[in-house]
Amino acid sequence: MRGVLLFAFNSPTVDYFKMAVYTAKRANKYLNLPVSVVTDKNTDLSNYDYEFDNVIITQSDPSNTKEKNIWINKGRYQAYELSPYDETLLIDT
Repeated sequence: MRGVLLFAFNSPTVDYFKMAVYTAKRANKYLNLPVSVVTDKNTDLSNYDYEFDNVIITQSDPSNTKEKNIWINKGRYQAYELSPYDETLLIDT
């Protein structure tokens, strides 16, 4: 089975999950593929009007910074392990 995997960890200044919702809607419409999202327990899913095929909760690492801002981007190496699909299109939001 093919599918899309998105990583979306919100930071204090950027709503990456909102971007994931936008991306997922387009992936469903134009690629006709199921979409799963990887996020952390800090994301309040009730704030978003979209249902992903899978929501994968993992531990985020907010110790990563870029230009003095929190940039939670260390978990991408786990995409193969976290993906529920045999073939995965990984999109960063």
